[in-house]
Amino acid sequence: MSLLGGNSTEAMALDACLEALRSRPCAVIVDLDGTISPIAAEPELARVLPGCRAALGRLAAHLDLVGVLSGRRPREARNIVGIDAVDYWGVHGMVRLSGDTECTVIEAMPFLGVLDSVRTAVESRGLWDGMLVEAKGPSLAIHYRNTASPSNARSWLLTVLRPLAIEHRLDILEGRMVLELRPPTLGKGWCLANLVKERGLRSLAYFGDDRTDAEVFQAMKRWERTGPDRHGVAIAVTNPEVPPDWAVDADYSVDGVDAVERLLGGIAAEFAGSS
Repeated sequence: MSLLGGNSTEAMALDACLEALRSRPCAVIVDLDGTISPIAAEPELARVLPGCRAALGRLAAHLDLVGVLSGRRPREARNIVGIDAVDYWGVHGMVRLSGDTECTVIEAMPFLGVLDSVRTAVESRGLWDGMLVEAKGPSLAIHYRNTASPSNARSWLLTVLRPLAIEHRLDILEGRMVLELRPPTLGKGWCLANLVKERGLRSLAYFGDDRTDAEVFQAMKRWERTGPDRHGVAIAVTNPEVPPDWAVDADYSVDGVDAVERLLGGIAAEFAGSS
């Protein structure tokens, strides 16, 4: 209990993870920004908390799968996390890292040219000062955190992106001070559903901090319902930038990246001690 600072919710979440992960094959998968790394003013300034990095490295030696499922490109995510033994899926699961090669899933390939055209259309509208356009292959993200009025910037962006999304059959994905266009139905939940089948997982603990991760929580619930021997623990990392209703399908909600550091440390300590 001392490791978790006496927090009863964290203690219950830790107990649930340890209980679930007894069923093998098992996995721990985490989002990156806002989950194991505090949100940074600029994407390149992100830094993973040392305890999170250490715990993931230790878990990689004891669990069947440890992974990072990020909105970033997977090679970029690996550079930030700094652990080769961890698996990386980027662009919300549409791009996988194999060795040092980024592989876009076949389902997203027809949209690469479409999103290039959409980027040109968005930039032609004249972006606001402080907006950052991030082209990631099968998705296009526009960050507005550093604009003078993020709320107004979001509203303006939505008026620009909605007709483009309809015209090109794209989904609009909303994250923490970012709007993103992506192919329909493809995302973190889709990736998770494929992953549990590919790896034959019986248990999974997942940590995430915004609406993109809510898709994973929903996919985990569907996966659990399809078999009696499947155990998932969905942990939402709460924050003031996303309304709390995004986490309705989470099993537990914890407060911030520091809580994730404590939980991952507790899981790693248990598995390292039992080996």
